[in-house]
Amino acid sequence: MNGIASRGFSITDDPYGLGVGRLFQMAERRNDKRGHLFVSTVLGKHLPVDPREALDFGALLGRRWLERSGAAVPEGDRLGLARGPGPDIGAPLVLGFAETATALGHAVADELTRVWPATTYVHSTRLAESGRPLAFGFEEEHSHATSHRVVADSSWFDHDRPVLLVDDELTTGRTALNTVRALQAAFPRRHYGLATYLDWRGPDDRAAFTATEAELGVTIDVVSLQAGTIDSTARGREARPSGSLDDGRRPRPLTVTVDSWDEAPVLHARHGWTAADTKTLEAFAHDVAASLCVAGVGSGPVLCLGVEEFMYAPMRVAEAMGRRLRCDARGVAYQTTTRSPILIRDEPGYAVRHGISFDEPGEPGRASFVYNLAPAGHPGWDHVFVFFDGPRRDAALEPFVHAVAGCGATANLHIVFLGADR
Repeated sequence: MNGIASRGFSITDDPYGLGVGRLFQMAERRNDKRGHLFVSTVLGKHLPVDPREALDFGALLGRRWLERSGAAVPEGDRLGLARGPGPDIGAPLVLGFAETATALGHAVADELTRVWPATTYVHSTRLAESGRPLAFGFEEEHSHATSHRVVADSSWFDHDRPVLLVDDELTTGRTALNTVRALQAAFPRRHYGLATYLDWRGPDDRAAFTATEAELGVTIDVVSLQAGTIDSTARGREARPSGSLDDGRRPRPLTVTVDSWDEAPVLHARHGWTAADTKTLEAFAHDVAASLCVAGVGSGPVLCLGVEEFMYAPMRVAEAMGRRLRCDARGVAYQTTTRSPILIRDEPGYAVRHGISFDEPGEPGRASFVYNLAPAGHPGWDHVFVFFDGPRRDAALEPFVHAVAGCGATANLHIVFLGADR
């Protein structure tokens, strides 16, 4: 499908025939560095999605990389993709970008372990962790929070295997090139890859990749599910406030329950992740889902919320809950909170029509957001489950609970802490 154009962009490469609107909708940032925002419809960040679909699209992006690498696809592959040309470049270290692509990187790595069991995964973080040495850092120049830290032990990077960077969207590619430069300075190698849902690089951006390859003596292969161009006005437009965070509903009584799983395994990949960790998570997600799917849960729509970078483990719990519950056609949906400030517009066709703000319970004094929790006309959620990584901290929850109660999105809020203080 070629030459699809709308609202300042044109899709020129669509290898799986997904079409306009299948992977993203449009919104605007509260950020004068970059006005536009492609809001993913399959990521589980700003819009509620079926967790199975989010995992399937992550697997599809992994398969796109396998096609590029020339690796053999296992028999009975549910996606049914053919093997592509090229050399088998071997098991990579997958590096996901915080916060939006942490779960996407997990899902890509999980798919690659089906072919290369030695595939490993790490994601960057914006969290401050005392006592954790910095392996390296890089800058995301257009972001509201520019600095990324990678705090996994250096042994995760001290090898010559390919590094596959994973992000949900590529506009100029500067963040990816910043990452390659930082990695190459600390842990040099020959081969890098970049897997992304959307690739919007223009000719100058692609030339920058070619120049960086020549300068550093490396190869940087890029794969995407869709590619195209953005016109210069969309790239440079300054976001002008035209809406605000708005409860959108009348407050209603809220029943709050708090659970904690102090014996949970480590559920994030800031310090590194292997195929064995995925198997541990699968068993743990099954147990948590069995505990949470009690009488009354599932008679109507259920929403599961991850928290900022903590996306993948809650997504797997949501998937397990969906398998156990047989509720209405909407089933179990999934999304996460975010630190990203986005313009709210209650207008048809705009991706972010509702939002609430609150102090992030793990970092009081810093704003966090949930978007599209209860837009106008939404019937609401019978139950909302929110999953935090770490020890129980009831005292810090009040701003979050107050915001959820104020927007009237649900009458039943379940707060689940997964893991002791490690």
